[in-house]
Amino acid sequence: MNFIKLVLEYLKSLFKNIFRSPYALLKLRKATFGTGFSVAFPLDIRGGGQAKFGDFCTIGKNAFVNFSGNVQLGDRSYLHQNSYLIVEKNAMFTAGANFHLEPYCMVRVHNSKWEIGDGVSISSYCQLYSREKGVEGKLIIGTSSNISNNTILDLSGDICIGENVAIANNCFIFTHNHDYTDKNLPSWKGGLHIEPVLIKDGCWIGANTKILPGVTIGERAVVAAGSVVTKSVPPNTIFGGNPAKLIKTI
Repeated sequence: MNFIKLVLEYLKSLFKNIFRSPYALLKLRKATFGTGFSVAFPLDIRGGGQAKFGDFCTIGKNAFVNFSGNVQLGDRSYLHQNSYLIVEKNAMFTAGANFHLEPYCMVRVHNSKWEIGDGVSISSYCQLYSREKGVEGKLIIGTSSNISNNTILDLSGDICIGENVAIANNCFIFTHNHDYTDKNLPSWKGGLHIEPVLIKDGCWIGANTKILPGVTIGERAVVAAGSVVTKSVPPNTIFGGNPAKLIKTI
């Protein structure tokens, strides 16, 4: 009986995959394309919102795109294979030219408007979405900024990243916390406290750094690898440690 069940599940999966690419083509029929647009099959396209792709945009093999809301990608943007871009109803995602969403990234916009500048890349295995149900912040990323592998952006609140910012791998930017003082509740189930995070132009955030809610990182500041940033960092300084403290001015 268990073997028969496995066979049925396999046939169900096979049937679903057969129709996945034709369904994606049907959904892409509603989109607007520039010249030189290309896709690699199979892929999964869903949603009935608006999508606009600039010149020479590419969607890679096995990418998942849901444009129930509004998606606009600039010229030469590339959704790499196995990347996920989900823009739900009443949400908007706008990216400039040369935007790259690399393999196995998850970007999910629920009820907000996100704005990404030209030349921004989000590297493999990053996760960008709200970590708390029912709340959603706005994401702004400036021109020529890069988010490296395995980094998580908690979009429960707003995150603004300036131009020419480098965020190294395995970082975590938090925008929410919980009230843990009510002894009648588990410490992680208390009320939400949400504060924005601002990372200004020219910053360099080292690998394995944690940035807590309400923090501002000033222009051209450097945060050393492995730091936990609990308070704002002045411009043109190097901070490091747990909690992060001033190392020197640059």
